[in-house]
Amino acid sequence: MSITKVKLKAAREALSRQDYPTARDAAQQVLEYEPNDYHAHVFLGLASLELADFVACEQAYKKAIELKPEVTLAWQGLTKFCERTERWDDCVVSLEKQAILYQFDAAKCAEAIQKLIEIRRNHGTRVQLAQALKLLLHGSPIFEALSDLPLPDHTKPSPITSMQDAIHNTLPVLQELVTLYEDEEQEVIKKEIAKRRTRLGAPSLDQLAREVKYAVLSKSELPTLYDEVAAHPNASEDVRRAAEGKLLRYRLELLESLAGSANPGLREKVWTALDESIKGVVLLGIPDEVAWGLHFQWADSQSIEGYNIALLQQYATLFSSSKLSQVFAGYLSYSKIGTSVEETQKSGEVTIDSALNTIFEGQEATNEFTIACRILAEVYSKEKDFPSAVKMAKQGMHILQQQEALYGLNLRGTVLGFYSILGTSLVGISPLRYRTKSLSLLSDVLQQMPDDIPCLLAKARVLQAIGNWEDTTVTLEHAVKCTPPESPLHLLVQEESAWSRFHVSRNITELTTLESVLSSYKSQQSDERARCSWRIAECYRTLGDDYSADAYRFYIASLKASSTFAPAFTSLGIHYLIASEPPDRARALKCFQKAFELDSRETYAAEQLATGFANEGAWSLVEVVARRTIQGNNVEVDLPGFEAEDDDPHSTLTWAWKAVGAVELTNKKYSTAITAFQKVLRSQPLDDSSWLFLGETYQKAGRFTAALNAFTRAQELAPNSWIPSYNIGLLKRQTSEYVESIVCLQSILDLRPTEFGVLVAQAQACLELGCSEFNSGIFARATTTFIEGIRAALLATTTDAAGLRGPSWKLIGDALVMLARTSIVPSPSIITPIFADLVSKLPSNSTDRLRGVYSYLGAGVISFVHTTELAVAVYSHRVSLDHSETSVSASAHFDLATSLICWLKESPGRNGAEVAKEFISTSILQALRLDPTNDLYWVTFGNHAFSDQPKVAQHAFIKALEINPKSATTWTTLGLLYLHHGDMELAGEALRKAQVLDPDYRLAWVAQALMEESSSNFARSSALIEHSLGMKLNSACSDLWYASKAYASQNASHDGSSDALLPAFFALGRYVVQNPKDAYGLHLYGLLCERLGHLTEAVSSLNRAIAILEMAYEESESQEVETQFATASGNLARIKLALSDYQGAIDAYSNALGLLSEEDNSPTTLLLRFQSSLGSALAHFKLGDLTSTMSSIETAIQSAGDDLRLRGLVNVLHSQILWKSGDEYREHAISGLLEHVAEDVENLRVMQTLVTMGILTEDESLIDAAISEIINLPLDKRQLLDPRGHINYLLIQNQLGQNNTAGAILTAQRAVKVEPTNDTMRQNMASLEVQNKSFGTALSMLAGVRDVTDNAAYSADSFTLHAAASALSRSGGHSMAQKAVMLAPWKLQPWLALAYIRSLGESG
Repeated sequence: MSITKVKLKAAREALSRQDYPTARDAAQQVLEYEPNDYHAHVFLGLASLELADFVACEQAYKKAIELKPEVTLAWQGLTKFCERTERWDDCVVSLEKQAILYQFDAAKCAEAIQKLIEIRRNHGTRVQLAQALKLLLHGSPIFEALSDLPLPDHTKPSPITSMQDAIHNTLPVLQELVTLYEDEEQEVIKKEIAKRRTRLGAPSLDQLAREVKYAVLSKSELPTLYDEVAAHPNASEDVRRAAEGKLLRYRLELLESLAGSANPGLREKVWTALDESIKGVVLLGIPDEVAWGLHFQWADSQSIEGYNIALLQQYATLFSSSKLSQVFAGYLSYSKIGTSVEETQKSGEVTIDSALNTIFEGQEATNEFTIACRILAEVYSKEKDFPSAVKMAKQGMHILQQQEALYGLNLRGTVLGFYSILGTSLVGISPLRYRTKSLSLLSDVLQQMPDDIPCLLAKARVLQAIGNWEDTTVTLEHAVKCTPPESPLHLLVQEESAWSRFHVSRNITELTTLESVLSSYKSQQSDERARCSWRIAECYRTLGDDYSADAYRFYIASLKASSTFAPAFTSLGIHYLIASEPPDRARALKCFQKAFELDSRETYAAEQLATGFANEGAWSLVEVVARRTIQGNNVEVDLPGFEAEDDDPHSTLTWAWKAVGAVELTNKKYSTAITAFQKVLRSQPLDDSSWLFLGETYQKAGRFTAALNAFTRAQELAPNSWIPSYNIGLLKRQTSEYVESIVCLQSILDLRPTEFGVLVAQAQACLELGCSEFNSGIFARATTTFIEGIRAALLATTTDAAGLRGPSWKLIGDALVMLARTSIVPSPSIITPIFADLVSKLPSNSTDRLRGVYSYLGAGVISFVHTTELAVAVYSHRVSLDHSETSVSASAHFDLATSLICWLKESPGRNGAEVAKEFISTSILQALRLDPTNDLYWVTFGNHAFSDQPKVAQHAFIKALEINPKSATTWTTLGLLYLHHGDMELAGEALRKAQVLDPDYRLAWVAQALMEESSSNFARSSALIEHSLGMKLNSACSDLWYASKAYASQNASHDGSSDALLPAFFALGRYVVQNPKDAYGLHLYGLLCERLGHLTEAVSSLNRAIAILEMAYEESESQEVETQFATASGNLARIKLALSDYQGAIDAYSNALGLLSEEDNSPTTLLLRFQSSLGSALAHFKLGDLTSTMSSIETAIQSAGDDLRLRGLVNVLHSQILWKSGDEYREHAISGLLEHVAEDVENLRVMQTLVTMGILTEDESLIDAAISEIINLPLDKRQLLDPRGHINYLLIQNQLGQNNTAGAILTAQRAVKVEPTNDTMRQNMASLEVQNKSFGTALSMLAGVRDVTDNAAYSADSFTLHAAASALSRSGGHSMAQKAVMLAPWKLQPWLALAYIRSLGESG
């Protein structure tokens, strides 16, 4: 024990010297002997703390506390350790323990608590600080100890003076706690809302806020603190009121958070407490604006008086600066309530206007308070501003519904009050248009308050408006019983009741009551007296003409009582118009005008006034009257649920809507016009004229289906009228349903054959149908349609009584121009009478301008060839007509110019061409002078100057583009101008612009193809021209160009297939039908027919081409025409030879040879002479004329000259003829070919013939000799000379004939190696591999063959071979065989392959 004391003393001394290592060692030595020594652990903890050995320090102090927890020394050390290591929570625990241990020493206890609060204030949260401050309040474990502290002596402050102040006056502590908890709860609510909003499926923000607030506020300590602050003896009145106000707002917020909760008990409890607080505030007159506002919000009253006027005055006094107080003050002044108001009125400072201004200044309160909405709605209603009253009442209802949902209220009285204002205001707006809604609202009010006089009067007005006078009388009789005599509404109820009873009984005795009411009105000039006098007058007028004088007297009395009473003016106007003798229409119109000026709702006066203006032709005034009438009678409430009813069958506004619709239709405002006509039809659904107007509006707006429905409805309503059918016909024409349009119009003409407008419409429909058929290539049908159009237009020229024949002549001219373009010659029995009728109707002076043009004047019979001339004559006559509009005159000059252009194109060299050219320029310029804004005129002018004046043409095209920059036609024409004059860059830009504007415009693509052709980009050009074929617009030049390119491409490809020529065949067929006089097109068409196997059609086409060329040659004797003539004759002879018409072939060849000059040795002539001689030899041989045959061969040899290729052809034909002539000539045939081979070793045709002869004669030496010559040729050279592979075929067949399959395969492999992309070579090799049973190799070879080519038969062969190889190798092939059958169903091999594969499947 002595050692431990010595060591403890040493440790203490070391600590006092701050020798901490020594102190630590000494303490540790003590603990070695006495491990439970309290002081040794304390000394060790202190020394370790100073040596920064915090672990050992903490362990030592905790061990000491464990040994003696009631001793404060170790706790003090641990507190110091926690401060040093900033472990504030542990430090607070330690200090709190010390405070408890110091309960018997108030000063030390206060020091510990003071230090604890300071730590929480500096290093803790708001909640931790609040928990620390609560130690100073009643109920804390140390409050009794602290209460022993003496009162503070501020003259001698001590370290614990602040604690003494807090203990002896806890109000500041409570106030700080309130602030801390308020700030903490607001922050928690804000953070929690932000956190929960990010969750999936989170509720709305309002619902989320309520949930979070409820979670926080339901556990809040603020209510208790507010109560303690309010109840504190040291709290002042202001502090107490502030605490009570905060408690009220807390309860309000908690009640709002309980909206929609499943805890009605808690909600009722909170509401009760809150209601008591509000009542206390109001009772004591405490200036708490929130409490007062809630009082008025929660008050349930059917009228404003039920809110307690004294409280309204008190609120206005307490909160004079608030918006709601302005509403209250203004209403009290407006209603003349309150002493102060009376005093101010005596001083003359308050007027109705100033009171209203005061109310409106506080209008912002209507966004929050239902009572403010209620007051403004009532004021608006009294001031007759019924739409504003409805809007304000609806707003108040919306706020009320929110309040009821939020606070769980049931304010039925307030709801009825709003219903009353809504019902009466809707009746004030229009008792008819809002009848259903207003009656519903008024019924709800009267069910609860059956004696409500304003609602009874409003209901009666609705019943009057719908003509239910019996129910009106019953309602008003009840109102009479309920209205006390002193009521301001007593006389009005009496008047309304008498007025209603008269309409029921038509009894003059009821006038006594009305006159009694009239005498009761004290003021001689008032609206009430005017209204009553007018009603008496109306009663007299209703009784008949015998009382008209009495009616007139009371009308005058009504106007004397009020000169602004509009109904009296209307009725007086009716009196002047009907009852006056004689009728005074001038006075009546003045009365109607005055009535309309006073009140635009006087619809009868407005209608009569509009009728008067219409009779005078003042249509602008008619529009003004109609629009103002509609505006005056259609005051609508722009709120959901308050839509006006337009289905009144007795509406008096239909005339106004119809007038507005007609005006809007004229102004091209189709949407508003549609709305106007729809309103008319809702009131008068059987008005056929309105259906017609509506259909016309729909049609012009582009809504064709709706237009058709409207016209059909009009037709159903007026079956005897032809106008609906006429409109349907026009609509069908506009929607390109031309046939239906023509049929519809013809149905009218069957009944009215001379109706001009219908005839013109039918002619227009025929013209458009013909153009559509023409563009589709149906030329024969188009011809018939154009003739029908001409016939209809001719009828229109004879039936036009008004002299408006211009449209008829234009239609005739347009149809004639299009008829000439079809080139389909109709039957003379059809066309000749029509043309004769046309000529008879043309004035004699119509041909004076261009007499040289009209060849039909001297013809005995007018035929189809005169079509264009007749078009010129018609347009010339149209120019001579008087035109009221310059645009029409310009159109006439333009049409004349275009017809002359067409006339010149038919035959440029005919008589009168020069005069026509000059007239074209003059007419186009005249059209431009009259109408310079028509882009088509500028384009035509540019086309006219296209070649000769490029700058003028460019200017014209650019001018057209300025007028219409989106015209693809103009851009294309401009591009062609640039292309023609060599500017490729500008041409490309213009054409690309045209293609962008209209991708389906065919000429733009054709022009670009021309540009690519001129740039030697032939592949691109071909692709573009082929692309243009699929477009709708017919273009003859592109058809011809495409066909010529396709034929040339087919010749250059050495492809024996003709499938690729089918599109060209159809395109060129369309071209020759449209251009039957084009020799080149007919010639090319014949060649295409030959290539496709249509030999008879080819002969017919070539005969027509030869006839045209013969006529042209007789006229011009041109060398070029002669060559074309000879070429066509040679081609005709070849086709006849193919048809076995040998004599015809000889004659055609003779014609060709006869056309060729003996002196002309040009290559073309020599070639034609050679072909004709060679073909003639073959024809003579077929006829058995060997002498002529040999003569023709000699001629062919002479024509061939030194051309080895041509001589080879002659020798081959010669040898074949010799071979055919008999065995004795065969040696001569072979020797002749061998002689030619000696001269021309590369002539594979000769070698091929030799091989064939060797095979036929089984001459192996001849075969070997010929084949050796072929084999010695390089493969690429052989491929160039024999692109179709005939030699390879012979070589392979020769090998197979010798049973040398391997040699045949080797030959095929060499061919494939030379040209690996040649599908024919690959297919031949695959076929050999199949025969050699090398199916895998065959399939590999076929894998590189294209699946689909332009040749369907070739593709079918490829698929068949593929299917066979696959089947034989047991790897399928069924789908390949099916594809082969689909591609070429006429071939036998695909069917056999398919049957074989299916048999394998069934057997397997």
